[in-house]
Amino acid sequence: MSREMYQKALRVAKKELQALLKERADLDIRITQLKQTVTNLAVLTGETSELEDTSDPNEGISNGIRRVLFTSSVPLTPPQIRDALVKAGFSMDYSSVLTVIHNTLKRLEKQGEVTQTPSGWTVKK
Repeated sequence: MSREMYQKALRVAKKELQALLKERADLDIRITQLKQTVTNLAVLTGETSELEDTSDPNEGISNGIRRVLFTSSVPLTPPQIRDALVKAGFSMDYSSVLTVIHNTLKRLEKQGEVTQTPSGWTVKK
């Protein structure tokens, strides 16, 4: 394959990756909304709101951060990310929440998903 073919394949792969990351962020938002709806309806009906959660608990914070950054129109600092996660109902069962957020951001940066700016973190475009 020629260099141009590799470059074209790279552009196509990047475009698809960006589309899938957006789709994942959209799904995370909808899941959060539906969890809140189920909780509220369960209270009104007197039923339980417990659902079987099949998500990977190790990816929970990563997906939450992706969702928060993807839906924000401005870069966010780790404390702002923490506040947005709490507001979205994300469980923050960590002894050092900001350390977890910072380490996750660094990992997502290495994976090419987010970038740090002078004013905070944002999704990489």
